[in-house]
Amino acid sequence: QPKIKNNELIYSKQTNYKIFMNLKSPDFVLPSISFETINDKYRLRSVPFIDNSVDTIFSDVAGLKVSGNIIAEFEIGSKGKAISFKKDLLRIWWFVIMDTSSQTSKNLFYADKRSHKVGWMSSKYLKIIRDGL
Repeated sequence: QPKIKNNELIYSKQTNYKIFMNLKSPDFVLPSISFETINDKYRLRSVPFIDNSVDTIFSDVAGLKVSGNIIAEFEIGSKGKAISFKKDLLRIWWFVIMDTSSQTSKNLFYADKRSHKVGWMSSKYLKIIRDGL
């Protein structure tokens, strides 16, 4: 809430994060790594493993095809920050916070304007970028 103190308007910027209902939180947090997606329709998932099975009930409710643990698909060049990781037998998963400017081609988040979407992405097609370059 903005406040007025000594005839000055004082406010703090709020950052909104969108977290999907069944999101698996990371076990630890590290300093962030900036990245961008280098594949189109790169998938943000609620848990760090691949589940592409079609959920027909949720698909009917949402009015679009809902597949397994996919909560959004990002266009090529979408940017975010990785703050944790988890390894499995096949890949390294990053726990990511996507930039608000990143465009989605599929999105299960409700009322997400100007919000950071949070979830898991395989690091395979994420390119590390340096801030400010």
